Amino acid sequence: VSIDNTSCTDCTLIKVDSMNKPGILLEVVQILADLDLIITKAYVSSDGGWFMDAVFHATDQQGNKITDRKTIDYIEKVLGPNGHLTDRIKMWPGKRVGIHSIGDYTAIELTGKDRPGLLSEISAVLAGL
Repeated sequence: VSIDNTSCTDCTLIKVDSMNKPGILLEVVQILADLDLIITKAYVSSDGGWFMDAVFHATDQQGNKITDRKTIDYIEKVLGPNGHLTDRIKMWPGKRVGIHSIGDYTAIELTGKDRPGLLSEISAVLAGL
C-alpha cells in the first residue's frame, strides 16, 4: 500500500496491490469507509485472478487530502503486507454475512457466489421482516 499526496491536487491517492481473493476489494473499501474517508474515484484491475491493483482517490469529510499522520499510518498498517487484512483473507471461509451499524442505519453485508435471482431472493426475505 502507498499513500500519495503529491500526484493529485485535490485528493490523496491510496494505492493497494494485493492477492486477488474473494472479498478483498470489499475489505479495503470497508476499512477506508470506517475511517470516514470519501472515495471520489477508484480504478481497480486484476490479472486473471492472481493480483488486484486498486487506486482510490480519497478525501476526508471536509473534502481535503488525508494529512493526519495517525490516519495515514493506520491505513499503511492495516492494508500493508503485515496488516490484519492479510489475516482476514487467509481465514476466508467462502461465505460470510455481516451486520454493521452505520449511524442511524443498519448495513447488511453478504459475500458469496453470485447467481441469477439472488438479489431478488434476498430482497424478498428482507421485505418479509
